Amino acid sequence: MFNSFNKAKELKSSLDKSIAKKDIFKSLLFKNKIAPFMMVFEIEKIGIKEWIRKEILHQLDKSVEQKMGEFHQRMLGGVAGWKDLKVGNKMDIVNEDGTVYFEIKNKFNTRNDGSLKDVRNKLEEITKANHKATAYWANIIPNSTLKSGEAVWIKKNFNQIESVKGFGAKRFTS
Repeated sequence: MFNSFNKAKELKSSLDKSIAKKDIFKSLLFKNKIAPFMMVFEIEKIGIKEWIRKEILHQLDKSVEQKMGEFHQRMLGGVAGWKDLKVGNKMDIVNEDGTVYFEIKNKFNTRNDGSLKDVRNKLEEITKANHKATAYWANIIPNSTLKSGEAVWIKKNFNQIESVKGFGAKRFTS
């Protein structure tokens, strides 16, 4: 997480240099994709200086949020009987005997329908490859309607698979 604070210093330095050269578009602020139309509307509404401040905070928040997700994965994977599968693998953590897998998301709102399909496909792949496995999708911070549970994840255009679990009081549907 401290890397995020170093990133903030680096970003500020890059902006200062680019502003001095009158070419902000060469700063690290534009290293990440920025929605150009939204940027134009925001600048018109709040001004360039406020937009820059707001965009810096937005990018830093995203960076910290990603690091928090990695922290949760490492922490849960470090619990006795569990293993962290590291960032970039199909799943996040697995129990020692390889029968329970978790895909962990930091917050309930960090996904869209496309990413939900990707998660669902990953869970199905795990259970097809290992018929003894149960695969879960979990949120560290759920919303008020998505609670932890043993509910089968029923997703439109997907088969109902008893070993693919999600969230919901009785049934998780998305």
